[in-house]
Amino acid sequence: MKKKALGCLLLGLISMGMCLSAPQANAYSLEELLSVSEQIQNNSPGIRFELRADKSTYSVGDPVVFNFKADKDCYLVLIDIGTSGRTIILFPNRWHPDNRIEQGKIYRIPPSGSEYGYRVEGPAGVERVKAIASLDPALSRIQSLQGELRIPPQAPPTNVQAIAVAQVFVTIRDPLTVMKDIGVEFSKIDPSKWATATLKFNVTGTGPASSSIPGSGAAAAAAATVNIQVPREAGEAAQK
Repeated sequence: MKKKALGCLLLGLISMGMCLSAPQANAYSLEELLSVSEQIQNNSPGIRFELRADKSTYSVGDPVVFNFKADKDCYLVLIDIGTSGRTIILFPNRWHPDNRIEQGKIYRIPPSGSEYGYRVEGPAGVERVKAIASLDPALSRIQSLQGELRIPPQAPPTNVQAIAVAQVFVTIRDPLTVMKDIGVEFSKIDPSKWATATLKFNVTGTGPASSSIPGSGAAAAAAATVNIQVPREAGEAAQK
């Protein structure tokens, strides 16, 4: 009996040691995540894509309104990398579960009249939204991304803003893996069949600040087309 108990104890200690020593799947630094995100680039895109926010600077807790459109029917994912490192899939979402968008149509997050939206969580720094669009459903082939989209909300939220985010958007548990997998998949695709853009905006509030963007003024932060040049007439039309 004592030998059996000792064996169980040893087995328990070994199991505990394995659990404690196993690396966490979602362990990453904000700097590492941003570096991987920035490597997803396409300097010869075949899609003209425009992504905008309603302001260039937000305080912690402010609501954000995003508008975006493309000059071709395409498949899109919008990934928000917050100043804390929390990473959220803004699109697709509860309002628009299909990630296919139509040529020339302007999309808005949140939709007009929606009961929920997206608010800046902070701390102070620079928040980024990565847009990745393709003519074919390449995003559906990325298993880590699809796995995140299938995950139901986790622990019950503790505040109103968390409830809104949990009910509408997906928080990525392992964003570093998702971003790496996106980079690998899109490196195989003809550049004329996909495009990227990055929106950056400033966040003010309490907490340690992230590194700021050199020369980021109101115009630079409000305009979200980084990798894709949008014709002047298209930009003017979006502002009307």
